[in-house]
Amino acid sequence: MLYDHSSKTVIGFVYFVLPAVLIFLLAAVFSFAEAADALPDANASAAVAFLAEHGWTVDPASCETAEVRIPAEFGAVYESYNALQRSQGFDLLPLRGQTVARYSFTVTDYPEEAYAGTVRANVLFAGKKIVAADLCSVALDGFIRGVKEEGRRQ
Repeated sequence: MLYDHSSKTVIGFVYFVLPAVLIFLLAAVFSFAEAADALPDANASAAVAFLAEHGWTVDPASCETAEVRIPAEFGAVYESYNALQRSQGFDLLPLRGQTVARYSFTVTDYPEEAYAGTVRANVLFAGKKIVAADLCSVALDGFIRGVKEEGRRQ
C-alpha cells in the first residue's frame, strides 16, 4: 500500500503537533492570568514596592482589599493611629469623612519568631497616593507599629 507523505504530515500535525501547541498556549494563558490575579491592581503593586523600600517582604497572594471610611471626628483610637501616621510623614486629618482603599498583606519576614505568620502590613490609598501604612499583629498579644519605624532588622 502506498502512502502519500503529505497526508502523513497532515495527520501527524493534526493529531500530535496541534494539540501540543494548544496545550502549551492554554497553559501560558492560565499562568499569565494567575500572575495577573496575584495583585488586583496598580495600587497593590505600589503597596508591595513601598513595603519593600522599607525592608518588609510580603506575600502578594495574600492581598486583601477593603474600603475604609476615615471618621469625620477622631476619637482616642483614631487620634493615636494618626499620631503613628504623622510620625511616618502621613496625616489622616485632611481625609476625615472620606473613604480610602486599604491593601493588606501577610508579612513573611517579621524578625520576631513569636509573631511569625500573624503580622499584616496595611497600606491605605486615597486614589493613587499612599496616605497611611502600618504593621500589626493579629496575635492575642499583638501590636501596631509604623512601617518606617527604627528597629527594623537589617
